[in-house]
Amino acid sequence: MSIIERIKSALEELKIRDISIYDLGKKSVIADYIVVSTADSSVQLDSGRGRIEELMWKTKLPLKNPSEDWNGGWLIMDYGDIIINIFLEEKRSFYNLDGLLGSHEYESSEIKNVFNR
Repeated sequence: MSIIERIKSALEELKIRDISIYDLGKKSVIADYIVVSTADSSVQLDSGRGRIEELMWKTKLPLKNPSEDWNGGWLIMDYGDIIINIFLEEKRSFYNLDGLLGSHEYESSEIKNVFNR
């Protein structure tokens, strides 16, 4: 299972919903993949952060923004090639990151392993 699939699975286990994965590998120098998802509460947002940090620590990918404040309802976790966003519903609608990235979404069956390009 690729790291992207494992991230998606970890978020789904926590009932974090509306998970979109965008492949920007050939289109951006910022990141290869951007994950956008929705949490129903700040407690769920915090649980998502803990689960992803644990998963990525095991994968030996360091978090580049460990002091990121998410109290505003938007958690951004920058792992270099992978950026994970977990929003509260109203923040996701307001910032409309999906609208910006929408043309780059793909199905999980098309996910490539980040480490085996």
